[in-house]
Amino acid sequence: MTKSAESAGPQRDSGGARPKASKGRLGRLRSLPGFTVAATTFVLVVLLSGGGMAVAQWQQSATATITVTAGAAAVVPPSGPNVVANPAIATRPSVQDPERVRCQSVLPQETLAKATSADIKFTWTAPATVTSYTVSLDFIGTGYTYSQTQVVNSAVAIFKLQRTQAAFGNYALRIQPMNGAAAGDAIYRTYQNASQRSDNCFYLSPDGRSPLGTPVISTTGMVKGDTTASLPITWTAASGATSYVVTLTPKSRPLSTYGLEATVSGPEFTLIFPRAPSDRFGNPANWVDIWATYYGDYTLRIQPMNGSVAGDPVYTIVHYSHWTGTIDG
Repeated sequence: MTKSAESAGPQRDSGGARPKASKGRLGRLRSLPGFTVAATTFVLVVLLSGGGMAVAQWQQSATATITVTAGAAAVVPPSGPNVVANPAIATRPSVQDPERVRCQSVLPQETLAKATSADIKFTWTAPATVTSYTVSLDFIGTGYTYSQTQVVNSAVAIFKLQRTQAAFGNYALRIQPMNGAAAGDAIYRTYQNASQRSDNCFYLSPDGRSPLGTPVISTTGMVKGDTTASLPITWTAASGATSYVVTLTPKSRPLSTYGLEATVSGPEFTLIFPRAPSDRFGNPANWVDIWATYYGDYTLRIQPMNGSVAGDPVYTIVHYSHWTGTIDG
């Protein structure tokens, strides 16, 4: 809107004649019914619009329209959403506490003085919804080799270890819970095989110990469409993986039922969210829609797989609103 119009308002003569029309566009707008209320609303909307984008709109019947916009983003409509309400997501074993893992010799320690080997029993607290465990034990170090894997149906596994000077040392224990074909999150412990004791389990970092490598997640940013928004997700390929299970679950909205689960063969997947209808400025056509249950934070989980062999999943948080879509990291 320009300021070329005269600043003087309408005047009334002493004889009660009708007011003279002001010259210029501003004068004509001022003479419209309801101009003061509409103009005040226009200023408030401009001042209160967030995100650094000024958006305002005023319509006075069919005779006058003021529209101001800045920074409107281009709209590229993607295909239909795959982030949907009530998706089919596999039920996985609950997260275990590695501190609850216990280890000890099957036979009393005092009977092992002259033994050349010993059966070592590992036990742990069973998580919910588990049908089996894949348990592996690997020697950590050089000069000796030991690598064994078992599939057990209860929360106990027994490994036979040599009681020789070469075999003494630390071993990496990995416990992978399964619910049918759905893999949970593995836990790790260090087991110390020693001549004088056989019950020493302690902390082990999982970094670099997944049997299928550890992906690193990234994104190029969200692409907004008329009724959907796409967030391309890529990750580094995990060594030995032939597929990846991608799971998205709501994090910040307890009542939200939106999410997805999909199995893909390569290290990429596009999350396609529902998006509320927008006005010409990219804002919700109905402002109540900013609270739609598909907006909010999500937990994204990507787990490498090779047949029945499950790698360690990686996680990130997806932040999704009507205007933006990002991930942590």
